[in-house]
Amino acid sequence: MAYDRWTMIPQFIMAHKEMNGFNPRSTRPFSSFNFKSGKPEIELYEIVAFLTELGKSRAIGKSLVYINLCMYGKWYVGITTLHNNTIEEQALYRLERHRDNGAETNWTWAYPVISTMIFIPGDLTDEDLITRLIAKCVGAENVRGGIWASPHATIPMDMSVNDIKTQLTGR
Repeated sequence: MAYDRWTMIPQFIMAHKEMNGFNPRSTRPFSSFNFKSGKPEIELYEIVAFLTELGKSRAIGKSLVYINLCMYGKWYVGITTLHNNTIEEQALYRLERHRDNGAETNWTWAYPVISTMIFIPGDLTDEDLITRLIAKCVGAENVRGGIWASPHATIPMDMSVNDIKTQLTGR
């Protein structure tokens, strides 16, 4: 049988996709792929707009809450303390720490940080509330932060988006 390069292309494509973690012949049930059905309670752009306005209305204190976009569609909400650094210096420092070794969190070690989305003045309670707010958008299984920083944590979804926003603005 003569070699036909055109018959090899589908096998090459399949081998390439399998090496990169995609296997369409997977025996994994379709329902296990974590697709969210329906519209989330709040969209990401709404969260960013809300937190931007909230950050403008607050005075810069000693601590900042930040949101990191991680690989594989995961998110991490953290808090950092300003020492004698500017916000920009502290943002770069935290991003570097998360990228180097996960910054002591298993979540950012397992899902490396791509970028920091936003920094706003806040405290530990704000970190927890923002974690819950992000969970309302992307799902509780895709975000960690605050008291739910452990990869095995379960974020409660009992608060409404309006309750979370009210608590964030009323502080």
